Amino acid sequence: MSLTLTDILILATLLLGVIGVLYFAYLLPRARERAARLAGQTGLYLKPTDGPPPALTILAPGEFWLAIGISLAVFVAMIGPFWSGSYNAMRAIGWSYAVIPGVVAILLSRRGLLTRRAFLLDTLVVAAVKFCITALLLLCIWTLWGPDIPALPERATAGLHNEPTPPVPTVFEAAALRDIAGQVTGPDGAPVSEALVWVNAGLEGYAFAAPATPVNLVNDGTGLQPRIAIVEAWQPLLVRATDGRTHTMMAAHPDGKQFFNLPVVSKRSPVVHRLFNGAGLVPVRCVVHGDTEAVAHLLVLEHPHHTRTDAAGRFRLSGVPRGAVTLVAWHPDVPCDVSY
Repeated sequence: MSLTLTDILILATLLLGVIGVLYFAYLLPRARERAARLAGQTGLYLKPTDGPPPALTILAPGEFWLAIGISLAVFVAMIGPFWSGSYNAMRAIGWSYAVIPGVVAILLSRRGLLTRRAFLLDTLVVAAVKFCITALLLLCIWTLWGPDIPALPERATAGLHNEPTPPVPTVFEAAALRDIAGQVTGPDGAPVSEALVWVNAGLEGYAFAAPATPVNLVNDGTGLQPRIAIVEAWQPLLVRATDGRTHTMMAAHPDGKQFFNLPVVSKRSPVVHRLFNGAGLVPVRCVVHGDTEAVAHLLVLEHPHHTRTDAAGRFRLSGVPRGAVTLVAWHPDVPCDVSY
């Protein structure tokens, strides 16, 4: 099992969190208690309590962990069903901190120890220890189920037009449309099957309705599946990861200019994106895991006139507006020539 830089950073953060919890909950109180015994003092306590007092807080040990437990219970109750990939971390964090001052005040007042100094000190310490614990929990949740990035079904993520809504489709008379048939061959003249064929130029003055059926892309840890996909402008693009890690989906134009860079999170419900502009055929890769994942290709068009060749390398495009158009054919393994 190879570790990526992201995995190493997560493990390092987990280790620091464990060290922080041990420091606040075990090492620091005992170090201060030993120092207090040597100096003949009682640490930071305002009043002595039954038994050996912890040196870090005015709260007794049981009261301290009761405050921590109440805060964690609120955190778990407010975060939602994280195991299903649907949760709200910010809500849980906010409410778990909000209850700490009230709980500390109640526990201190029960024994007559509620002073400004005691209240501020214990609230700070409880919040610090709670932070270490919830940070560990969130890192585990993010690692196993992905960050809580909301899926926005109408989100515009790349290739923005100035228009906030899709363009009105052009209405064509039947006589203004035609079919284009042809064949794709390789350098040796042999037919090429499963090649992509699309209208690359000649339709710039028209607008077309986007399909309602979404295109699904899944990163399984080896790269995007399927390796070759076609999506039209304004068509829903559903993206998710299934390997428990967070990825990106970055596409660039042939000149190197970035077309889009989208998050790919490990959630049961995929994140929905919409691309507004056609870009032709663009390679898509994960910039987080780099060469450990295969490069995929996404054909992004602003029209529906695309297809794949059959076993004999033949194709047919139906309902293409009349006029001069340019067709392009592509196959990942064979240079293609298209005749029509």
